[in-house]
Amino acid sequence: MTMNKSSKNHTCIICGKDYHSCDSCNQIASFTPWRIICDTLEHYQIYLVILDYQQNKINKEEAQMMLHNIGVNVNTIDNFKPSVSDLLKDILSEDNSEPEIGDGM
Repeated sequence: MTMNKSSKNHTCIICGKDYHSCDSCNQIASFTPWRIICDTLEHYQIYLVILDYQQNKINKEEAQMMLHNIGVNVNTIDNFKPSVSDLLKDILSEDNSEPEIGDGM
């Protein structure tokens, strides 16, 4: 089945790309399916790290390690939304001071 532009019903919170995802999973109240938030599983993993960091569940060093483990570094974030890219640059910087955390997405 070929998708046309009108069938793209979601926008990735990490990269801003429009994509199609089945909305029937939205009917399940017990969890939030990753496909309604991000276009790829890797982007969802990045989203979870950012979310935990912004909610102070993990510190900068832990976030750096988690991002490194999924292959994210300053050279791989150029195609992300500017707000996400800027936040990731702050997290990935060698400066160990904790920046003020706001809503970066």
